[in-house]
Amino acid sequence: MKNMDITYNKYQQGNVMFLILVAVVLFAALSYVVTQSVRGGSNANNEKTLVTSAELVQMVSGIRTAFDRMHFKKGITAADIVLCDGDVKACDTLGDIADLCSSGPDCLFSTDGGGLISFNIPNGYGFYIYDERDNLRITNIGTAASDIALIITNDFVSPAMSYEMCDAINNGFGLPTEEELTTDWIMADGLTVAGKFDFCVDTNSGPNTNYRYYAVLTGF
Repeated sequence: MKNMDITYNKYQQGNVMFLILVAVVLFAALSYVVTQSVRGGSNANNEKTLVTSAELVQMVSGIRTAFDRMHFKKGITAADIVLCDGDVKACDTLGDIADLCSSGPDCLFSTDGGGLISFNIPNGYGFYIYDERDNLRITNIGTAASDIALIITNDFVSPAMSYEMCDAINNGFGLPTEEELTTDWIMADGLTVAGKFDFCVDTNSGPNTNYRYYAVLTGF
């Protein structure tokens, strides 16, 4: 995975208004793809792409809401929210690395913690989750420290995420096309993803594509 280790602006985690704005952006993105899916003149594949992209955004919104609830309502610091089973920096729903945590009052995915025991993952998809100890940093979110983020991808059995799906996600957030974002990603300039909590890019610099939806839960 490529890192975006650039200069950062200061981010105030306790800014409630900022969280409200993030929620508004998520709602706008979901509304956009749902509206597009019911417009006339689009074929079945396009409609399926738009609906699935809306479902992915909705899934991320639910995870982000549960995370914020633990942080702001329960008073657990973002760094102390447990994400993975065992003291590891990353885990997933794909059986590829460590499992998500499932017990304990500080666990996001436990009934006595964050209560997030169902994700409503669209068929064919899964996600990795990286905590602040991992080397994943998005420009202009938080300080120079690593962020906590989700990376949504295919489940390794179903077909890979398509370019059309990636662009539907970016369009929903008012971002440039995937090609424009990926150019900056590969060059590590961070020009168009700077400060963005949600974006989709091709993480492969070679001829094969690997589209992934990045969603930051919190910056440090």
